[in-house]
Amino acid sequence: MKLISISGLDGSGKTSQVEYLKDFLEDHGKTVYYFHAIKFSIANKIVNILKRKKSKTSAGAKSSAGKISIFLRKIVLIIDAMRFKRLYKKFKKQGVDYILTDRFFYDQMINIVYLSKDSEFDDNRWWQKLIESNIVVPDHALFLEVTPHTILLRERQIEQGKEYLEKKYELYEYYANTRNFERIAGEQSKHEVLEDIKKAINVI
Repeated sequence: MKLISISGLDGSGKTSQVEYLKDFLEDHGKTVYYFHAIKFSIANKIVNILKRKKSKTSAGAKSSAGKISIFLRKIVLIIDAMRFKRLYKKFKKQGVDYILTDRFFYDQMINIVYLSKDSEFDDNRWWQKLIESNIVVPDHALFLEVTPHTILLRERQIEQGKEYLEKKYELYEYYANTRNFERIAGEQSKHEVLEDIKKAINVI
């Protein structure tokens, strides 16, 4: 079984490429499981509860709730990494050929670093070490490389805007270099991007 992760900025085309790759592999007789780290996480329920509580509190309490929310994201991401490890073993026993991930745990870590405004390029955070010690390392960790400028020119509107994309892009560049992500030129046509992904994971 192979674990393939596709990471990248919002609007870079990750979800579309995962769907194209899934269709291609299934058309060739492979069993594929689609994994989305955000949908898998129990953090969403916790954050939604906190949001409802924050709407009923004073402005001063909102800052505190934000910090609590970020802390919970860290704890839950550690738990999610452990949960996924069990899921991975289960699918391996079942003979699944591929697990394709849209927004893997690396993406979640980058998002937490961005939200918490930690010193960006520091790999010694306690929560990050715990997460990475429990991450199932992908057979191919792909970084769909699309610049913020290109994303802003596309049809999909990114609500957070240019500054958000630029900061996240810096973080993705750092993680791509330090975690040996395989870079995919994402500014090509959708077909060309898919072909490069297929070459990278040796399915052509």
